[in-house]
Amino acid sequence: MIIDFPSSSIAGTLKPAGLDKAVGVIVGTTNKDPTDPKWNDDEGIKTYHAFFEKYLPGADISNTSYLTGYQQGILLEQILKQCGDDLSRANILRQAKSLKDVELSTALPGIKVNTSAKNNMVWTQMRLQRWNGTSWELFGDVLDAASE
Repeated sequence: MIIDFPSSSIAGTLKPAGLDKAVGVIVGTTNKDPTDPKWNDDEGIKTYHAFFEKYLPGADISNTSYLTGYQQGILLEQILKQCGDDLSRANILRQAKSLKDVELSTALPGIKVNTSAKNNMVWTQMRLQRWNGTSWELFGDVLDAASE
């Protein structure tokens, strides 16, 4: 069975459905799951956990909408850095459409953000994962749908 990216949350989808019932499920995704113990020593996830505890105390970290917002903030910071002193609308758009090989610390290994004048989708790459009953196991190479 293949599920969509938003349904890949261990705490939000798999656990309520039954972890044992989800064995073999495959998902294409871009992000590390911040609730998966395999990422406990990962610097990007550690930083995300610290941010979460500081700014969202009491919130449910298994709600990956928070992770999406965190990543959008990182991308906005990158775009503004690329703008330098020119914060005009035209330059902000130009920089947003010229992200090259930006690696977010909470994205899966090998996933990069690339945008262009013709392609302004943030996520054009993903990795496949298979649920083994206790965690996600990555398999295969990065899949890339970007086209110039």
